[in-house]
Amino acid sequence: MADPLAKWVEEMKDFIRTEDKKPIELTDYHAISAVEIAIDALKDCMDWDPTPQYLYDNDGGEPALSARELYHKAFREHKEAHS
Repeated sequence: MADPLAKWVEEMKDFIRTEDKKPIELTDYHAISAVEIAIDALKDCMDWDPTPQYLYDNDGGEPALSARELYHKAFREHKEAHS
């Protein structure tokens, strides 16, 4: 079964080709423009990746810290908690 959105995009492209073949005085350029905008928006939705960007950087969204930085941060927090 074909993707219904992809089928709609193809139908709209056919509409644009049909409108482009008409004589200039009969061509509805507003409709063509609206359909082209709709196709672009739909393609953006079809290609959308819902994965949050922080999952691509392999650090869970946290800034990378060295072991030394982690140790000093934990030690500072420990001192503040017990002083």
